[in-house]
Amino acid sequence: MKKIIIPLILLICNISFSQKTITVEGWNNIKESAENMESDSLILKGTNYSFRAFFPEESEIMNKVVIIYFTETINRKYKLEYSYLYRGSAKYNLNDFIGAIKDFNEQIVLNPKDSKAHQMRALSKIGLEDYYGGIIDLSKAINNFNKESGKSYLSSLFNERARCYLLLKKDPKALIDLNKAIELDNENSLSYELRGLYYLYNKFKEKACLDWSKSGELGNTKAYDYIRKYCND
Repeated sequence: MKKIIIPLILLICNISFSQKTITVEGWNNIKESAENMESDSLILKGTNYSFRAFFPEESEIMNKVVIIYFTETINRKYKLEYSYLYRGSAKYNLNDFIGAIKDFNEQIVLNPKDSKAHQMRALSKIGLEDYYGGIIDLSKAINNFNKESGKSYLSSLFNERARCYLLLKKDPKALIDLNKAIELDNENSLSYELRGLYYLYNKFKEKACLDWSKSGELGNTKAYDYIRKYCND
């Protein structure tokens, strides 16, 4: 019977995904589909849906589906490291920061040196305005950085930690991180935007405007808002 039921349910799910909302019956069909699916298929489809969640028109539905699929793999205790990371990321995307932190906690217990899990737990804490907690996790993410992830990823970690320092008015530490981020990836527009804010806060207006100009040159349209507001008087 399962060989007949699963394709029908998947067909219903695929039709529902094209809609902006899913009915209660539709969600029940998705859960039933997950329960009847092979574990490897759950991982594969859950991963694919997590990528589709980047599209704004599909984001909320896709993230909810990802949570259903990886909840099923967690219940089966199948590839737990992978499952907690993806389910936690989906919860983060839905602004369920507490739920996300709980999943990243589990992931970190399984792999204490997982840089991505520490990064995502940091972002969840930042979403709750726990900037000191964010700094601690971002420092662990930096210390456990895997070279295979590339310099651009490491640069983004320094940017995120620098943003926390700026919000806590720990400007010297922010500048150190932003200089390091630019050293690692001098085409990251966010680094110049944030360093421009550092210079503004510390009354180096010309340097701020030059950094925002560079950020805009790299495609960051927000930088021109700063330029119009602070650099033309």
